[in-house]
Amino acid sequence: MRLQTGMLTDVLARAIVIVLLGLLSVNLLGDFLRTGHLTGLLLLASEALVILFTLVRRRARAIDRSVARDLHVRLQRRHDRRPPRFEFLLQRVHWVASLRVA
Repeated sequence: MRLQTGMLTDVLARAIVIVLLGLLSVNLLGDFLRTGHLTGLLLLASEALVILFTLVRRRARAIDRSVARDLHVRLQRRHDRRPPRFEFLLQRVHWVASLRVA
């Protein structure tokens, strides 16, 4: 059975990420054991979750890199940018301005 190139590069990329994050986790564990700070333990847990999610994530089956898809995404993002709404802020300013100082 021959491995596909995409699968091989995916496994290689995952292995590199896992090794680097593993080295970082070892460093964080040493720092936690040396200092006893809770933040080191939280960072260690965070990195352990990243390693876990890297291991269990599924590979993308198809990636659409067509020009039509790119144009569609760009137009959709532009459409989603709406001007900020200041009605709530203006209501608060009006409410504060209406308060009487005792």
